Amino acid sequence: MLPPRMPQQPPRLFGVEVGQKLGAGSYWQDNDLVFVSKYGGPLDAQNVVNRYYKPLLERAGLPRFHDLRHSCLSLLAAHGEPIRDL
Repeated sequence: MLPPRMPQQPPRLFGVEVGQKLGAGSYWQDNDLVFVSKYGGPLDAQNVVNRYYKPLLERAGLPRFHDLRHSCLSLLAAHGEPIRDL
């Protein structure tokens, strides 16, 4: 269920969706999802991270998310925040 302030029927990219449905044929699963796998099912989070998120970070020259956490902790500690609060 979408929040009340959201449109109950989100806009669709008809060309992409129709193309995906035709390509998947009888394997297509119509689950009314916004982001789908090539067969209309839900995306696997680990696949998204490994195929898209990690390469994007690498191309942008950014560290892993876990490393950012440690960097933030170090910066806060260096500015006097008590470690027990972090």
